[in-house]
Formats: sequence, C-alpha cells, structure tokens
Amino acid sequence: EEELIILRRELRVIDVEHKKEKAILQQEVELLRMELQEAQTRSDDLKRMHETMLNAFGEEDDPKEAKKREREEFEILAKQHEHEVADMRERHSSEVERMTRR
Repeated sequence: EEELIILRRELRVIDVEHKKEKAILQQEVELLRMELQEAQTRSDDLKRMHETMLNAFGEEDDPKEAKKREREEFEILAKQHEHEVADMRERHSSEVERMTRR
C-alpha cells in the first residue's frame, strides 16, 4: 500500500509538470501567432503607404512611365512581403513542431 501511495504522488508530480509545460507551450504558440499577425499588419500598412506614395509621385510624371515604375516597385515589394511571410510561417511552424515534440 505504501508503494501505491508513492506511485500516486509521483504521478501527481508528473501530471503537474505536464500541465505547466502545456501552459507554457500554449503561451508560446499564442505569442508566435501574435507576432505573425503583427508582421502581416505591418506589411499591409507598408504596402498601402507605398501605393499612396507611388500614386502621389505618379501623378506628376508621364502616366505610362509612372504606371510602369509603380508596377515594378509593387512587384519588388510583393516579393519582399512574400519572403517575410514565408520566413515567419516557417519560424512559426518550426516552433510549433518543436513544442509538440516535448
């Protein structure tokens, strides 16, 4: 009977440790989600700002040239954005995978 009591105590300790670790992992996942959302918002804001600037500059130039320049700059910005989002997704996936292995 004493052995049973010892085993129950050990099981409770293991259960408490598991619950703590689970809570920590859930917090880390939530923080990563928040980081990803913030990066997406920043990217969207930069894109809007860039488009506004291009429109403002484009009105002064030849419309065809302005449109061409706008398209080229937008493509560069889009590639940068895609790269940033892909990096964040990969980092997020790696973190989630790392956390689920524990």
